[in-house]
Amino acid sequence: MPSADERTRLLDALELPDRGAMRRACDEIAAHLKQDPELRAAVLERLRSGSRRGRFAAAWAMARVERPSLRLLPALLGALDDPDGDVRWSAVQLLVDLGRVQGEVLPVLLGAAGGAEPSPRRRMAIYALRELAPEDPRTHARVREALDDADSELRRAALSSVAKLAETDADWTTRVIAALAREPDPKMRRIAAVVVAALAAQHPESAPACKSALEAAARSDDPLLARSAAQALAKLV
Repeated sequence: MPSADERTRLLDALELPDRGAMRRACDEIAAHLKQDPELRAAVLERLRSGSRRGRFAAAWAMARVERPSLRLLPALLGALDDPDGDVRWSAVQLLVDLGRVQGEVLPVLLGAAGGAEPSPRRRMAIYALRELAPEDPRTHARVREALDDADSELRRAALSSVAKLAETDADWTTRVIAALAREPDPKMRRIAAVVVAALAAQHPESAPACKSALEAAARSDDPLLARSAAQALAKLV
């Protein structure tokens, strides 16, 4: 088991901005957590009182060795706002894992996705919802709302999530085709090209409309959109 000084070093490393050092500390902590009650108590305390990054790291270490519990939820939600994209995506995956064993997580994510202020948390909550509950009508509603939001990054997250939703109807295809044709954000139009092809595979009756929309996009003056549309067209053959 680690000495008292080693425990202190490991716990302090959870707060480091260097993601590699933080993960190495998490690995070391996870290796000793079950056999060291003092270390476990200290990690639980860090889960409550550390910095945002420190709370996430503590949650990540705990999830390595124990069944995910709701005590991890506040730290994981906070990590959705972390400036480091890898941390945000790790938090999404842990939230999905937690949501699969704790039913209380889904309503919390639905609330986070419907927040009033633009933030990474809303965007990452959409990503978590599409993995945790792609068939739930409430997830569909949140994605629809996000598609109409003023935050362009949130709209992109929502659009990229459409193809992962279960039991989509024709209205989704209509909306995505409209985004491909008229969305002013060029990144949205490129995402729409990929999603249109995926929806055409899910709904064969919409394939002619999808093909027509992609053919028009393939003639775009935007070379990146033209290439994306051409690649999507190839998937329809």
